Amino acid sequence: MFTVFPWTHRYFEKRDNFTVEGHAKKVSGKITEVVKDVNNIKCNFTALSKFHAEVLHVDSGSFHLLTDCIIVELAILNFGTFNPKVHAIWHKFFAVLVDAISKQYH
Repeated sequence: MFTVFPWTHRYFEKRDNFTVEGHAKKVSGKITEVVKDVNNIKCNFTALSKFHAEVLHVDSGSFHLLTDCIIVELAILNFGTFNPKVHAIWHKFFAVLVDAISKQYH
């Protein structure tokens, strides 16, 4: 995401001890956690949404950019089995996830 949409990196420039790899690990861990508990996505993202909105001041539009990048990576990693149906499932899941993480924005 930082390569394709370089302006998104500005949210992390002033954060101590930030690494792309470290943040990617946190994001993928949270996504894995949510996949295991899809019935409570909004509850699972309440604190994270508040943190991104009130502390980091991340533009909520960036979440769509990130999930689009993840879908592209999933398609690359699963070439041959990543068909339109699989794409639609991931797209719908990430739409719910983005809505959940954007809930605490005013």
